[in-house]
Amino acid sequence: MKQGNDMMQHMFRVQIAMLAHGVVAGYRKAMGLEPMPPFSDLGAAEQDELLENVDFWLANPSAPIAASHEAWLARGIAEGWRLGETLDKQAKLSPFIRPFDTLPKDMVVMEHLFRAAVDSVTRAGNELPEYRRRIERINAAIARNYGHIEDVKERGRLWNLLPEEQRMAILDGMRAEEDAMRARMER
Repeated sequence: MKQGNDMMQHMFRVQIAMLAHGVVAGYRKAMGLEPMPPFSDLGAAEQDELLENVDFWLANPSAPIAASHEAWLARGIAEGWRLGETLDKQAKLSPFIRPFDTLPKDMVVMEHLFRAAVDSVTRAGNELPEYRRRIERINAAIARNYGHIEDVKERGRLWNLLPEEQRMAILDGMRAEEDAMRARMER
C-alpha cells in the first residue's frame, strides 16, 4: 500500500506543478512575454525544478514569497550558475541569479501566481474531504435523530432548531465513532 501512496503523492505533486506552470504560462501570454512550452514539452530538469518549487511551498506554506526564489538561488549558485544578461544553459548564466528584491516585477508576479496555485490546490485538497465528511455526518445525524419524519425539509428545520452545543456534541460523538471504527479496521 505504501508504494501506491507514494505514487499517488507524486501524481498529486505533478498535477500541482502542471497547474502552477499553466497559470504562469497564461500570465506570460497575457502580458505579451516570451511564451512557455506546455509542461509535457519541458525537459526532465525543468519539470524537476517546478516540482522542487511545489515541494518548497508544500513544506513551507507560511514562508515569505521571496523564500522560494532564495532557495532556488542558493541551489543555482551551488551548481555553478552565475548572473548573465540572458539565459544560457550551457554557460550556466541567468538574469535571475540575484536577490528576490532585485527581480523584475513580472518575475515577482509569476512567483506569487505559482504559490497561489499551489496554495489553492492544497487548501482545497485539505478542506474538501473534511467538508464532505462534515456534511455526511450532519445528514447521518439528522437521519438518526429525525428519521421517523418523512419531510426532509422538516428534518433539517428541526436539526437547525437544536442549540449549537447540542448539534456539535452529536457531530463530535459521530466523529469519535468513525475514528474508533477506523482504528479497529486498521488493526
